[in-house]
Amino acid sequence: MTTFALFASWNPYHKIVDDRRSQEHNIYKADINSVIVQRDKEELQALDEKISKLESSVSEEQAQMEEGLLKVYFANAGGEITSIALSSQSVFALERNFGEVHKRKDGSYLLNGESSAFVSGWYRIIAQSANYLKADKDANGIIDDEENLKLKTVFFPASFCLDYASPVLETFGLKTYREFGSLNEEQRKQFKEVFVSDTLNLALDKVLKQDFDFDGEIFYKEMDTGFRDSYVKALVMPIVEENLESLLSQEELNKRIEEQKAKIVAEVKKRSEEKFNIDENDENREELRLKLLQQGFENLTFNEKILAQKYFPHMFKEKELNQEDSKTFTKLVFEIEQNISKAKIQSTNSQNLLDFEI
Repeated sequence: MTTFALFASWNPYHKIVDDRRSQEHNIYKADINSVIVQRDKEELQALDEKISKLESSVSEEQAQMEEGLLKVYFANAGGEITSIALSSQSVFALERNFGEVHKRKDGSYLLNGESSAFVSGWYRIIAQSANYLKADKDANGIIDDEENLKLKTVFFPASFCLDYASPVLETFGLKTYREFGSLNEEQRKQFKEVFVSDTLNLALDKVLKQDFDFDGEIFYKEMDTGFRDSYVKALVMPIVEENLESLLSQEELNKRIEEQKAKIVAEVKKRSEEKFNIDENDENREELRLKLLQQGFENLTFNEKILAQKYFPHMFKEKELNQEDSKTFTKLVFEIEQNISKAKIQSTNSQNLLDFEI
């Protein structure tokens, strides 16, 4: 019971995530404006002829995974051509926002100017910073379950603050470009779709869609709130489980529970007084005194017992609560430990914090 009560108080899944101090950090950032090469008609024609001589190096398995994507080309300032595949949605978005998306005779596309610089900037992030090129050890264009452990696509809050008595779990800052293998097996299984794509092209297409305002940055706050909430709690849970026994000593835990019981008693007394509206001149007080004399303490209701001990302490020795009342206390204690705010009782002790970095 003690261990469960302690765990319930620290359990991150019982907390509200406050990630405001992480939201303004970007999870990915691309340099999309450093090199914008605006080629004229003749230069584009020369690139088109060069592309026609290229041989496809895409495997059949990769082609199946990227089925439905359109072949797209862009070139750096030196004329080196890179071949990628993007969805029609991404190609349309590039044309609408930047222009300079030229359709070739075979149905593929050649990018120029700002559209080329934008895609090139994000390609470098996916291929190099996110490590898609090096992770693909067998160079078959597909990232398998062993290779994806080396992808540097993971981001998470730099630090967390968890308070025993608070319903809030706070996050601070953000760490980015961490390996997917840094997550434990359960976390990888749960969040694989967020951090892993089967090919570099699929990952590139995904990030282009995420950068919906075309500014070269994707911020933490732009991620789905449901994902952020479940992700943070999944990150914190193993840390709580590993440190559960050391979070509060038995003496500290017992003290906490007694404090909560005292607050419950005070709250019950307050509500009882409000309900019966008893004061020095109230006739209800006399009725309670007569009932106590005629029926005895044991036959009073729970609220009446509380009031009787307060107003007529000279009429009886302090009585122990019966078994039913004890159960009531236990239930109230458990409910308050589950969610202190429900009972509208606020802890004045803020020293019991789990403050840590990953």
